[in-house]
Amino acid sequence: MSTAQYRLLAPGGAELEAGSGDVTVAGGILELRPGTGAALRLPPDRIAAVTEPQPFAILVTLDDGTGLELSRLGVMRTQLLAELRDAEAGAAAHRAGAVGDAVRFTATVAGDPAELRVFDDALIAAAGGRFARLGFAFIGGAQDRDYTVSITVAGGDPLEVTRLGRRTGEFVSLLGERLRAARGRTAAFLASLLPGLDPIAQRTAAGLLRDGVAASARDLDAIHPELSATLLRIATRPDRADGIQSLAQHADLAIGFKQVASVRRPAVGGSPWHDPAVTPQIGQHDSPGGLFRGGLGGAGRRDDGGRGSWPRRVRPAVRWPGGRVRWLWRLLGVPRARRRDELGLPWNPASDDPAGRHPVRRPDAGDRGPGRADRDRR
Repeated sequence: MSTAQYRLLAPGGAELEAGSGDVTVAGGILELRPGTGAALRLPPDRIAAVTEPQPFAILVTLDDGTGLELSRLGVMRTQLLAELRDAEAGAAAHRAGAVGDAVRFTATVAGDPAELRVFDDALIAAAGGRFARLGFAFIGGAQDRDYTVSITVAGGDPLEVTRLGRRTGEFVSLLGERLRAARGRTAAFLASLLPGLDPIAQRTAAGLLRDGVAASARDLDAIHPELSATLLRIATRPDRADGIQSLAQHADLAIGFKQVASVRRPAVGGSPWHDPAVTPQIGQHDSPGGLFRGGLGGAGRRDDGGRGSWPRRVRPAVRWPGGRVRWLWRLLGVPRARRRDELGLPWNPASDDPAGRHPVRRPDAGDRGPGRADRDRR
């Protein structure tokens, strides 16, 4: 909801009413609730155009020529304008019979800013309040060259689309994918109706009976003598069969099929997949009982089971055998091996140190690691 100043305009531009009120867009319906007076509801199918006649103002023109001008919308102006244009495009797609969910692109067509929406069966371009529908049955393809997309249209000039930016390749790929999918659905539909028809004949018939295009009965009978009669017998409702026979006696028949619903369905059911071999590590990264203490100095200080922390100097004594390896072990959290004297047990150099690698005195109570005597000796 947004508070705005509004003006109701007659078809000629004369002001009919002015004031302030609350503006909302819900379900594509624009609703104005003035401070005094009745509310005004504008359904999307009655909106002819949404423009910006001047900065920070929005003009909503209805199909009968009347208009609603909104100004002083504040920060909600951009959101309201986007919602109005989405509702306008949705109404245009409904009138055009577009099928499926659209993928939207912003580009330039014929020098004017435009919004392109790619549906399952058509491309709808909106520019300057005008909408143009290009069914996939009339699009031959799209080619990209120097960030300019040229769309081939049957019976007309190519449509040049520019300023797609980084989405140029995405637009061309999506349009080509939707074109191939539409043609594939037509071929699959005819194959289900005419399973006994030869593959080459099915392909030729699918080329004539593109989605939304009617082919003459004579052209279909040129593929197979009984093709049009078979299609009429299969696809015609029983209550209309007599009317078609009467119509065939007075005019040339044409047969066509139109997709009316999307074949895309969202996935349902199932559950998120996870690797059963991986054990969840929930809540173990920030546990206060970890191997190292917090802070920058904790990288070299390991909890020693209530006996303090070691080492007091993080740089190992160079005369320790394998001292540098022990330093790496400390950073990686691998506990070092303890001598018997560190564990409070009797120290016996003959049995505990037969190679004489630690010819040092027993550490006193203030020494938490081996090598203090070596440091004192240096």
